[in-house]
Amino acid sequence: MRHWSDIGVVAPVTRTGAGYRRYDADAVARLRLARALRELGMGMAVIRDVVGERRDLAEVAGAHADAIEARIATLQLQLAVLRSATHRRPDIEELTTMTDLARLPAAERDAIVHGFVARTMRDVCPSPYREGIFAATPGLPGEPTAEQAAAWRATSPGRWRRPPR
Repeated sequence: MRHWSDIGVVAPVTRTGAGYRRYDADAVARLRLARALRELGMGMAVIRDVVGERRDLAEVAGAHADAIEARIATLQLQLAVLRSATHRRPDIEELTTMTDLARLPAAERDAIVHGFVARTMRDVCPSPYREGIFAATPGLPGEPTAEQAAAWRATSPGRWRRPPR
């Protein structure tokens, strides 16, 4: 079994006559930090840099949190597609379309909804009313229901639009 000291994270202060590693209080604190970072999903290179004080813990934690948030958002969209598929029983083309939509960056998904509202409201005047509608246009929620996902898909232009069932 590899040990933290074997991979350059924390070196033991001394060894006993029998070869056991001995650590002082500072080394134990660094080992505890290394274990905490590992349990939070950080890789060994990052852990070595933080424990060795070559990278700032707050900066690393912020970047890792951002990556987790992005992953959660992706998982929520995947979940929405799967829940919608469970309830709607889409054909292969519809499931593929929904998956393609979920894979788009958030800005592109928002542009699709904005484009739908713009096409729908093109003859509505006055302009401030239209702008109010645009400002109040919601995006796809973080945990959309199957109905919300289906409505969002139906608002899509061109190649994304599918006739309602």
